[in-house]
Parts: sequence; C-alpha cells; structure tokens
Amino acid sequence: MQITLHIKGFFKLAVFSLIVIAAVAAFSAGSYKAWRYFKYQRYKAKNDHMAQRRREFRFLFTTKDSLNKNYLLLSPYNTYHGKTTGALLIIDFKSNVLLNKKMPHRVTAFRQWNIDGHLRYSYTIDDTDYTNPAIKLEPSAHVVILDAALKELQQIRLPLKGLRPADSAMYIDTHEFLLMGDNHYLLLCNTVKSVNNIPVFLSPDPGVKIIAQTVLEVKNDSVVWRWDASNYAEFYGNSFYDNNFHSAATATDYIHINSIAIDPRDSNLIISMRNLHQVIKVSKQSGAIMWRLGGRNSDFQLSAQQVFLRQHNASIVDGNRLLLFDNGEQRIRPRSRVLEFKLDEAAKTITVFQDYSMTERFSQARGNVQKAGDDYFICGGYAPYLLLVNSKTGEKKMKFRYNQSLYRAYMVSDLTGLLPARH
Repeated sequence: MQITLHIKGFFKLAVFSLIVIAAVAAFSAGSYKAWRYFKYQRYKAKNDHMAQRRREFRFLFTTKDSLNKNYLLLSPYNTYHGKTTGALLIIDFKSNVLLNKKMPHRVTAFRQWNIDGHLRYSYTIDDTDYTNPAIKLEPSAHVVILDAALKELQQIRLPLKGLRPADSAMYIDTHEFLLMGDNHYLLLCNTVKSVNNIPVFLSPDPGVKIIAQTVLEVKNDSVVWRWDASNYAEFYGNSFYDNNFHSAATATDYIHINSIAIDPRDSNLIISMRNLHQVIKVSKQSGAIMWRLGGRNSDFQLSAQQVFLRQHNASIVDGNRLLLFDNGEQRIRPRSRVLEFKLDEAAKTITVFQDYSMTERFSQARGNVQKAGDDYFICGGYAPYLLLVNSKTGEKKMKFRYNQSLYRAYMVSDLTGLLPARH
C-alpha cells in the first residue's frame, strides 16, 4: 500500500514537472518570438530610417574652397522602396543649395550650354522606372532642354523625321547628348537587332542579337547625319566585355559608348567605347574611323602607364589635348585616374602624356572630368566624391562627398538668368 502511494506521488510529481517544463518552454518560445519580433522591428525601423536618409540627397564639403565662385550642377538618383527617382541640383561652394527640383524617374547629365551667347540647360530622364523588373535593358528616355531661367523649351523624343523603318525599335541612350544650337544636337540611340557581320571566328549563334548604337545629328527636328557602330565588324572581336555572341538569350552590349565629343579643330567626333578600352575619332564627312587609341588594335603605341581601362568622358581640352576619366578595372588595376594625351594624329604618336591618380575609392563605373586652367574637376561617379585638384601640384582645393548615385557632375561659373549678375 505504501509503495503504491509512493508510485502515485512520484507519478503526480512527474506530471507536474512536465507541465511546468512545458509551460516554461512555451513561455520561453513566446519570449523568443517576442524578442525576435522586437529585434526585427528595430532592424526595420533602422533600415527605414537609413532608406529615408538616402532618399534625401545629402552632401558634405570635407575640404571647402569657400572663395570659389563657381557652382555645381548635379543630377543624383536613388532607389527607395523599389522605385528610382532623381533630382536636379545647383549648389555653390559655400554649401548653399540654389536649386533642388525633384524628378519622378532617374535623371542623368544635368549640364549647361552656351548657344550663341545664350545659356541653355539639358538633362536626360527615363520614361519609366529604372528598377522595373520587366525592363531587361536600359529604359527608354527623353531629353529636356531648358532656357537660362530653367523654363522648358523643348522635349526630344523618338521618332524623328528622317529615321528609317528599321529604326522603329530605336530608343534614346542616357549616356550622352550634345547641344550644338537651338534645335540642333547630337543624340546617342540604341536598337536591339540581329546582324550578319559578326566574324565567323567568334562562332556567333544564328539568333544572337546586339545592342546597336547609333549617333544621330538632328537639326530642326530632322535627322541630317548618322553613324551606326554596328557596321564596323572590327568592334566584335575587339570587345572585352558583354560579348557572348554564342548565346541568343540576351542582347550583347559589346561596345557601350558612354561619351561623344566634338573636336573643335575639325568638327569630327571623339567617341569613348568602354567595353573596348578604346577611344576613336570618327570623320563627320565619311563616317570612317580616323584613329583608335587604346584597346586591342590601337593606332598609337601606349606604354604600360598610358593604358586605360573602362574609361568615361573623353573630350578635347586646351585646343589639342585628349582628356578622359580612366576608371580602371577591378581585377587588373582597381584604381581610377585622370589622363591627358597630346596626339600627333598624322604620325600616330603620343607627344605629351600626363596622369593624375586618385587616392580616393576606386570608381568602377560612371564619372567624368573637366579642366579649368590647371585644375581638374572630377566626379567619381560610382565612387561618391567630387574633387577640385590642381593637376600640376596635386593640391586638393575642394572635396565633396554625397550619398546617392551620380553619373556625371559639372562645374559652371555663370548662372545668369537664375541669379543676379556678378559685378
């Protein structure tokens, strides 16, 4: 009888212990879930706060040239909650924001032009959301022209008079636009299409498609000149990136033109081709390639120091010098530079070379450089900095950091029409 009572007592104690253990476990699980939920809410609030901060363009002059009377023209863009928006900004060297106009989509290359003594502005804006997953390639875009008071004068959209039936799928590329006069401009456009001039040694798939890049000169709303890069078979084999011609799954961006400039000496075109590590000069009369600098088939012999990689923004400065932003390459040389070449175009030799290496973060994409006297104004693009540096001494007169994406930035000295004239 006593044994039976002991067994019953032990059984009751065991059951009670199991109940207590289950209750503690349930409470612990609930506490853990509550802790995880609390931690998630804190994480979400922090991320939302950071995203909100990124939504607003923020900048800091870490080195400030407060006596500089120039202005910065910026067109940052940012993705927030799956949507990309942009802005047009004008900032002086005292940190005053003179313009902050919000835009519904990504904006690139807000810049100023002097057309026959009259100031004009332009920017390129996407027609649809840059982050839309339905868009496989760059979205279509249009260009907006503004007067000196930033009043809209014109929107440039396709189609245009003088285009061909085969151009029906053409869209405006956001990388470059040059205003040559009122209703006179150069436009970079793309078309996804099949071609039949890819060299056999590249074993192209019969259904392969390319992004064919075309430069259009437009005057009074009509195309008066065009240059189609896909007509030049040499570019296929000399491409270093995005050149899988064996597959028809995705159109290849084997050239990736990212800048066009007009040589003031002869009005021919200087074109930067990022995926070839090459800059070329194209005749406006014949469309022929006059010379190639860099890449696999350079007409000029380059030393190891003169070789550039993944470059942006090739232009002519000081009348006869080629200036470019040398991005560098992650695996080969993860360091960005500004390069200046003086070329003997007849002898195909480099007579003067100058380089400036940035100690700032490597910029693997985007970016540009201007020259004003001995100073370089540099936009790091992917690397979030602007610099004003003396090209001879290396003195950094201004350094500016920012928190969003920026394709290019420009420094200008005159805002007549927006601000009272200086005396």
